[in-house]
Amino acid sequence: MTDAYRRALVARFGAAEGYDAAARVQLRVVETLLERIVGRFGGDGPGRILEFGCGTGFLTAGLRRAFPEAEIVATDLSAEMVDRARVRVPDATFAVMDGEYPDIGGVFDLVCSSLCLQWFVDRQGGLERLGRLLRGGGPMMVTTLGEGSFREWREACAVAGVACGVPEYPALRVLEGEWRDGGRWERAVFVDRPGSGLGFVRDLRRIGASLPREGVRPAMDLRRAMRVFDKGERVVTYDVMFGELWK
Repeated sequence: MTDAYRRALVARFGAAEGYDAAARVQLRVVETLLERIVGRFGGDGPGRILEFGCGTGFLTAGLRRAFPEAEIVATDLSAEMVDRARVRVPDATFAVMDGEYPDIGGVFDLVCSSLCLQWFVDRQGGLERLGRLLRGGGPMMVTTLGEGSFREWREACAVAGVACGVPEYPALRVLEGEWRDGGRWERAVFVDRPGSGLGFVRDLRRIGASLPREGVRPAMDLRRAMRVFDKGERVVTYDVMFGELWK
């Protein structure tokens, strides 16, 4: 990822003031991840938690409710997102940080994140660096998008002959091969109903995820893809990978 692309990505997320209203699937994924985290720890909650890619604080708030005594350190690459999350969870500690290259002291009983990992360029290296922050026996519990995500939109773009700027996401087997220590990855499918192709594109913009993947120029006429999309079921699949990893 070039510095220019990274700056553009951060700017998109920083400007995503409509994130909470459009992040329907993101909230559902957070709720599922939180259930898994609570199930993993039971009554013995983690003492110190690091969250990377906190966004507006969906997961941060859930962690605070589940573990009221824990020290929560929540981080994001976007300073504006950090500010929004701080309003939601004022008693957590926040910092602007690139989760792919964590720069933070101490060790943590839990490292977690929801739907941030897909923005990493060096996913394997980033996970290894984050894993070094785990206290012995503590897990890293994350979600990321898998290869089947946005299948319906990709197909509409292909039929319409429009360049699709949606990133390529990894298969489950690829994620499994990148983590050499203990752990497991599981797949879950979430379906969203944006109402139309225009609604889908607008939702991506509202959550800050509309920047085409690097090397792909924005399509000059997405209306053709929208028309093809609207002839179908008008649904979008999120192929979500849940990882529970430990050293």
